[in-house]
Amino acid sequence: MAAIIIFAILIVIVVLALVIAEANRKKRARCKECNTKYDYDNDVSWSVVQEIEEQNCIKSVVDITCVCHNCGAEKKYTRTFKTAERNTNTGVVTRHNIYDLLKKEFK
Repeated sequence: MAAIIIFAILIVIVVLALVIAEANRKKRARCKECNTKYDYDNDVSWSVVQEIEEQNCIKSVVDITCVCHNCGAEKKYTRTFKTAERNTNTGVVTRHNIYDLLKKEFK
């Protein structure tokens, strides 16, 4: 019985973490001043400022600048994305396109 309660609590925690992550993503995709949704292709620019190699992956540190097309407000922040993963069994490296990873942030 105790195991079921612990499992249920873990599920609630995971769901809550997912809801918070989605809320934060939606918050980043909008202007803080006028709440206009950023147009990724026109309002967002980014540059990779660092690549971090870890045991089985490469992470890219990306500086992101958003300029609202409605009010002109500017927002800058930094995010880290996993941009490559190495399969430990085969040694095959899978790369992820930063453009696509970032575009998901603003969908």
